Amino acid sequence: LESLRRATVAKRTWSGNTSGAWGTASNWVEAAVPIAADDVLIPAGAALITGSDQSATALGYVLVEEGYATAIGAAPTAGAAAVFLKLNCTRFEFGGSGVSYIDLGASAISPRVFGTAAAATGKHGLYLKGSALATLSVDKGNVGLAALHGETATVTTARTAGSSATLKLGAGVTVTTVQVLDGTIEQRCASTTSTAMAGELRTKEVGAITTLNGFGGLVYPESTGTITTLNIEGANVDFTRSGAARTVTTTNWKRGELAAGPAVTFTNNPIPPTDRNWRASLAV
Repeated sequence: LESLRRATVAKRTWSGNTSGAWGTASNWVEAAVPIAADDVLIPAGAALITGSDQSATALGYVLVEEGYATAIGAAPTAGAAAVFLKLNCTRFEFGGSGVSYIDLGASAISPRVFGTAAAATGKHGLYLKGSALATLSVDKGNVGLAALHGETATVTTARTAGSSATLKLGAGVTVTTVQVLDGTIEQRCASTTSTAMAGELRTKEVGAITTLNGFGGLVYPESTGTITTLNIEGANVDFTRSGAARTVTTTNWKRGELAAGPAVTFTNNPIPPTDRNWRASLAV
């Protein structure tokens, strides 16, 4: 079905030969602005794209190729918000190396990121938004989802799946499931389930987590929101980076390492410490 669809739709290839304006026909190799159902290729070597709202056009597959090294949208400046390119599409993949600002609007899709610009400290290579995202997968690169002040986004599942993948979930993100298969996630929002299989999971701000699973890698729970159930089965879980008061209702500790200070209250603690400044490990 996908092959049949591709045979019946047009592909538009960005060049940016005239300007950064999406709606200018001469900026496209085919000399035509994308229309409904068109696939869009933003290739290596093409010029920058200025931010604008293109969500009125329901596109097909949008691909930003590896090697596309110029910007999409613009960073915030003093007194001015960031400028995003807002899209409506059925599939989105990003591998560019220029700092980019993409808003996927109400597209109910599962975006994949396989590369971004190298990120300066505290910044990201790709700034992303979307109000109806299914699964966001970051295989490589540095992505901020609703990472700027006051932004919001909704995603069912957010995951990193590569050792060089970094994802920040801003405080305005609504997410059900967070998964660190490898790489690093900084979670500043609440979730139903957050799981570390490898890599590093850091929770911050005030979001509560219903179930926090440490199955591998490193977990740093710094958020002051309550953790209803903490399962430790192979990870190193370290609460000591923050001295803020935190509560864990139920702890299931099978193996791995747990470190916590006196500010952490374990309501149902399988290990009865007399001094909460402890670090211990329990093998199967």
